[in-house]
Amino acid sequence: MQLVDYASSSDEAEAEDGGGLNGTSLARHRKRSISVGAEPCKRLKEENGAVPAASLKPVEPKALDVRPSKNQPDKTITSAPVASPADNAPERPPRTVPHIAGNWATYVYFSFRPSAELQDLLDRMMAVIRETVPTAQAVDPLEGGLHVSLSRTIYLKVFQIDRFVQLLGKRMEGRRRFPMRFQKIGHYMNDEQTRSFLGLDVGSGGQQLKLFLKDVDNVIQQFGKQVFYETPLFHASFAWALGDALDTTFVERLTKFYPDLMMEHVVLDCVTCVIGNKVFKWPLLS
Repeated sequence: MQLVDYASSSDEAEAEDGGGLNGTSLARHRKRSISVGAEPCKRLKEENGAVPAASLKPVEPKALDVRPSKNQPDKTITSAPVASPADNAPERPPRTVPHIAGNWATYVYFSFRPSAELQDLLDRMMAVIRETVPTAQAVDPLEGGLHVSLSRTIYLKVFQIDRFVQLLGKRMEGRRRFPMRFQKIGHYMNDEQTRSFLGLDVGSGGQQLKLFLKDVDNVIQQFGKQVFYETPLFHASFAWALGDALDTTFVERLTKFYPDLMMEHVVLDCVTCVIGNKVFKWPLLS
């Protein structure tokens, strides 16, 4: 079992104290052989540069509207419709981080869209999981896809945001996209031990991820925040449940899917940083 840093809930991801960041995430897509799994970052023109920190508003991101700028990181302004409670609504994770006014949740990651084959594989694995744990949930998608973390969720003050984006952008200059494959299923618990996860563990591509992580850690250290795990285990979570409902026995039960899993191939082509309800993107060179 490995400990991982996940935001505890959509509440925790509110713009001021979780920044529109839902720590769970799963998406729809898939591929086989050497097909590319990541949708290229879109480049649209915008007159202004990065969003001024003062313009941040507390909105939880769900629907994404990508508006990249020419010379600055692409940015996404996100908003979400208000949903009324329902008796059959999916179980939501408990909040574990208290609200602190003026704190903006910040999170750096790679996202990718599963191919049709990978999505089918994820659906089949979820069916097996729910035979034993009916309350298990698919991880909510970030930008419509799965994601691989490059940071914990950290919290910045408004006056720190512009500088953080500037420093991170400099680290991404000249960086190139790269392929990634998965090798097995991993079991994880969040730091608070309130949720258990199953994820796709990264095989090839892990060394490139370490190089990106080193740069992200360097920027985070300059703000006195906690960096990523000393021994990172890169993965893309796809299922979660409260407590330890998803235990290590599921890793063994899902080994029959490994042959299909190891055929999957995706390309990571864009680094994303969520701060509050803003999403900054740095497309990588081909």
